[in-house]
Amino acid sequence: MTERKPLEEDVLCGYRIPAGITIGITQYVTHHHPDFWENPETFDPDRFSVERSKGRHDYAYFPFSGGGRQCLGKNPALLEIQIILAMFLQRYRFELMPGWLVSKDPVISLRLKGGLPMHLKPV
Repeated sequence: MTERKPLEEDVLCGYRIPAGITIGITQYVTHHHPDFWENPETFDPDRFSVERSKGRHDYAYFPFSGGGRQCLGKNPALLEIQIILAMFLQRYRFELMPGWLVSKDPVISLRLKGGLPMHLKPV
């Protein structure tokens, strides 16, 4: 969740927003909203392809917040995960532990209940 406080009164989608109140913006709701995403509850990495992203609002997906107050670690984190993932995928095949049920644990940040236990098998 991200919080913001407007400096001035404003109107957003017909709602009056007073100055100084705290507005909570939850990425989870936006990232699963059917106005932005086809089959929002389905794991589909291809939804981020250039072709399927055309016309999508810039803030339909904002895991690091956005604008002038976005996370300073965004670019290093995205680079780091690509390098780590590439290194692992060259060496291992990931298999979910047999019988493990993946379920969400939405607290302040989205987590998986009990984690995501995997077997790593050499390629």
